[in-house]
Amino acid sequence: MGSDRKIILKTCAFWSVDLKKCQVCKGGLFIPLDEHITSYCTSNDHHYCLQYCLHARKTKQTDQDKQPSTNRRKSQRVEISKQVQLLKTIKSGKIINQISANAKTLDVSNVGMRLQTNVPLVNDTVIQFSFDDTFPVTLKTGAGLVEWCNKQIDSPGYQVGISFQSNWIIDAMHVFLKSHPTPVCL
Repeated sequence: MGSDRKIILKTCAFWSVDLKKCQVCKGGLFIPLDEHITSYCTSNDHHYCLQYCLHARKTKQTDQDKQPSTNRRKSQRVEISKQVQLLKTIKSGKIINQISANAKTLDVSNVGMRLQTNVPLVNDTVIQFSFDDTFPVTLKTGAGLVEWCNKQIDSPGYQVGISFQSNWIIDAMHVFLKSHPTPVCL
């Protein structure tokens, strides 16, 4: 008696039988040779194909990127739009020059703030800041470190992230924000 078992041949999901073409590599970067097609694309061993494996990893990474990420911020931000005067200092604390008379806060947290300025600021620069008269006396002045500075594409100026450098301003800002009614940014 002969064997009635059928071997089910499963081809690669990316192999187009009609077009006889690999769909993983669009744009012609990878064109499988006949031997490759026989060994992988039209066989049960398609999962050993390097292109298949790379695409599977890339697809898995893309799926992970689509999942909501955890907030990388150390604390919540509050939208506050206030004028702030910035002064560039050197490590000793001596003021070098006024760098931006037109800065304003976009949001603040107890560990830092995001500003909009009309001039770029250099990363890792120590900045002394003075808030306008609407801030409490405990928050009038302080020092911060420029963490990042990005040119705005759709509007003039720059956005700057500054981290507070003193524990006293972090504590004072925390107290101020707890009593501030402005909605929290995500």
